[in-house]
Amino acid sequence: MFDKNLKVGAIHCDGISTFTPNYPINVIVDEEQRQVSFEMRFSKVPKAHLSFDKITAIAWITEKDVKDASVIGNAIVGGILFGGLGAVVGAVAGTKKKSETYLVINYATADGTVKAISMKSNGDMKIFKLEKAIKKHLSPASVEELEL
Repeated sequence: MFDKNLKVGAIHCDGISTFTPNYPINVIVDEEQRQVSFEMRFSKVPKAHLSFDKITAIAWITEKDVKDASVIGNAIVGGILFGGLGAVVGAVAGTKKKSETYLVINYATADGTVKAISMKSNGDMKIFKLEKAIKKHLSPASVEELEL
């Protein structure tokens, strides 16, 4: 049987406490289970699963976005919360010549707190399909409900 799940290789930066930062992971968009699964490659650490219903946003951000938000004292740019990515960017600042770009997934916990999972490409070009595959499952904001 043909597997319709999208499986993408990436590097975990921050957001999954049981995963090692800067470690290769697989990100699997599971349409049937309506979730995104994360697994550390070459490791026996248990997978992490995130229901589509909990995801609030997904976007690409740059190191500059993270640094600018830190200077402002605000961790929100374009509606995306960075989580601990600021610390990751700070730790590698000055060690790389080119600016990194991160894919950040925001999600709501059971108590309503918004958290973030961040990753970067490891050369797998399918990572650009990942954002689109997840975005199609986000609930659009209701136009009729406007909170001021």
